Amino acid sequence: MVEAIPIKDNNPGDVKWDGSTQWLGGNTAGLSAGDFIRFDTVEHGARAATIIAYNYFLKDGITTLTDFGNRWAPPSDNGGNSGYGPALATQLGVDPDADFDYTQPANMQALMKAIFRNEDVTNPADYDTVTVAQAVTDALQEVGQA
Repeated sequence: MVEAIPIKDNNPGDVKWDGSTQWLGGNTAGLSAGDFIRFDTVEHGARAATIIAYNYFLKDGITTLTDFGNRWAPPSDNGGNSGYGPALATQLGVDPDADFDYTQPANMQALMKAIFRNEDVTNPADYDTVTVAQAVTDALQEVGQA
């Protein structure tokens, strides 16, 4: 059985390298922009993914999971209309077109767990609550919201 990329590379959010960002615990040696980053630990990968998610809400002005999904997994990646945001909303039991309250750590923990399950489709591990909670705490500090 082939191991899923997010598990193997400790990259549960399938974070792609932008060509310049140096992530804590990230190993970009030999990578080109657009390649998936390898992280030293799953905690580093979860932290990076969570920082990116917070920045989509804070810097890009995204308010709904539909818009979030179109940013996280653009329709161009899937060759059509992205159903990623509505799929996340279904898992969280919320309306995909309602404002998502990303300021509540519990909401972000639930969102990140859903993302990690979706990105690792060949091995949908339920990432432990402690790892995800710590990623949210670390990301809040990194983006200046703690």
